[in-house]
Amino acid sequence: MMKLFVSFSLTYLAAAAGSEGVLSAGKLRQLGEVAMSEHRYDDAINYYGEAVKIEPENSTNYFKLFRVHQRMRRQKDALIDLSKAIKYDPERDEYRKQRAKILVSVGKCSEAVLDYSHISQPGSEPIPEAIVAKECSDQIIATENFYERGDWENALYFVNAAIGHTDQAPELCMRRARIALELKDYYSTVSDAGRIIKMDSSNIEAYQLRGDAYFWLGVLNIIELAFLMFLATVPKEDFQHFSTCILLILLVSMIFPIR
Repeated sequence: MMKLFVSFSLTYLAAAAGSEGVLSAGKLRQLGEVAMSEHRYDDAINYYGEAVKIEPENSTNYFKLFRVHQRMRRQKDALIDLSKAIKYDPERDEYRKQRAKILVSVGKCSEAVLDYSHISQPGSEPIPEAIVAKECSDQIIATENFYERGDWENALYFVNAAIGHTDQAPELCMRRARIALELKDYYSTVSDAGRIIKMDSSNIEAYQLRGDAYFWLGVLNIIELAFLMFLATVPKEDFQHFSTCILLILLVSMIFPIR
């Protein structure tokens, strides 16, 4: 029954285009809504995109595009759509709320704070999401301060706290990967670099970082294997040489710990 209704609706809208065969922006938006309801997201983007060509300054067209891109988890495109919607209707609070949410999800919390400040009314109750955005922003600032000082442990603590507020935050993941490399936590560096590459396969810096971590993991594995092989050749009865080998292995593990 639903498919029959949708088919009838599409036929009606197409017929309503008139003799010139051109659909209005409003009817294109209706077609976009139908496509969205059927999870035909690419078709929805095409319909809304055509509506934009007809009404390039109508903020509704961009907001509808945002909804499709958000459903597809294409956060970068969703942010572009919302920014255009705000450009043509800067007083619409809903647009700024949605943009602020995405900004937090991608780790741009200080920008989210600005959007929430634009929405907040003097004397009104603070917006719960705005409090979270400010907390996230403060944690990112703390991360950068500790990073510049070379205080890797505290930098790691605050970047982990900030990432906890996000969904896809490649810049924060990159920062954490670099901190892990400084802490010689090479497996964590590999993990975060891989996560970044999955989000953006063209991120050369992430490939380089992962390569550095793999290099050190390889070096340490070779050193450890060489010591173990040498240790196997030293008779345990030769206490002096045997104990020297043990001390060397412990020394290397302290200088280059693998986490």
